[in-house]
Amino acid sequence: MGSLRPLLYYVILLSYHPFSSFAVASNVDKVCQNMKSGHVTRKDCYSVINTDPRSHSADLHGIAIISADIAIKTATSLIPDVNKFFKASSDPNHQKARQKCLQACTDVIPKLNGAAESIKSKNYVQARNVFVEAFIVPKMCFDPTENYPPLWALIERFTTVVYVAIEVSDLVHG
Repeated sequence: MGSLRPLLYYVILLSYHPFSSFAVASNVDKVCQNMKSGHVTRKDCYSVINTDPRSHSADLHGIAIISADIAIKTATSLIPDVNKFFKASSDPNHQKARQKCLQACTDVIPKLNGAAESIKSKNYVQARNVFVEAFIVPKMCFDPTENYPPLWALIERFTTVVYVAIEVSDLVHG
């Protein structure tokens, strides 16, 4: 009977182990290991998706919803950052660039909310189309004649998030 005790402890230990985390990790892995566009690396994918704790318990559809939510949060967080970077300048060109960038960010947020709703209703093609439209933000916010590395880094992060959302939508759509 004494030799069965370690086996019994092992069985009890296994019964408390969250097996579901194995399936979840494979869903995040499935998404990040299947990035096809070449615009995002696996590391980028993990850094985007893993920012949301829901990703650890999400199926593929849930990861698509999460990627849309992250895109919304990232676009929303750009607004105060854009204001901060241009606030100190009295240059009319900087203020014009600020307004253009802020307008792009403000306009894209409701569209991204629509993409999230499209994903919830499993209309991944519509969501993908909206994510592609979201690239107006980098086009309106990058000013190649000026040197704003901190702002560029934030816009680049938004671009990465949108690419991940596109890739996830494509993967879930099949």
